[in-house]
Amino acid sequence: MESLKMPQKGSWATRHWSPRVSAIVERMNRLLTIARLCGAIPLVTGSAVFCLWLVTGWDWLCLAGYFTILGGFVLFAAGAVALVRYHFLSAGTPGCRPRPVLRRTLRAWILLLGNFPAAAAFVMGFVVLVTRCVVIVHNGSDAPLADARLVGGGCDVALGDVPAHGETRRTFWIQSDGTLELEGTLRVSKVSHVVKDYVTTGMGERFEVTIAPEGSVSVRYLGPPWPGRGRD
Repeated sequence: MESLKMPQKGSWATRHWSPRVSAIVERMNRLLTIARLCGAIPLVTGSAVFCLWLVTGWDWLCLAGYFTILGGFVLFAAGAVALVRYHFLSAGTPGCRPRPVLRRTLRAWILLLGNFPAAAAFVMGFVVLVTRCVVIVHNGSDAPLADARLVGGGCDVALGDVPAHGETRRTFWIQSDGTLELEGTLRVSKVSHVVKDYVTTGMGERFEVTIAPEGSVSVRYLGPPWPGRGRD
């Protein structure tokens, strides 16, 4: 992205531009650079924080993302002020052609404003990932768990048949308050076991349900469903 160029030595502008005008042009270039940095820094930082969180799931990155958003608002305000000053300085400076100035200004505005949809996408992606419910069903018996399903909390998630010594997993989002249960048929007996006695909207958790060889059922809480933690 180009800045406002100083006239070549020996040109008409060089002979007629005063040192004061040259100083204004340099100041305009600094303002444009500031505006571009104010747009690029939060965009690059936010993208890096979100991508790193997707890979690692580190807790401290959530706080880093929060401060990146706050810092983005501050930098947007600073960049907007710099662009307004840049535009007004160009209007009163001889030799500044309106069209190139407008083009540079619009590009900088696009960079600055692009942080808002980017931040919204990062926040929505974060919310979708941390509010999901992940259930892993491991069948350790020598018979398949037939017609298995997870019911409760406004959900009815079909698991199908879980083969003997096999496993299946489902990811879903709780729709309402309730009790989450695993249901199915093992050999000729009905299976009905509580996975979580209370679930509610926005509750993100991971569970492993294990069916022992003799048919007993146990549930292990695996923590929040954040990326980088277990097999998601």
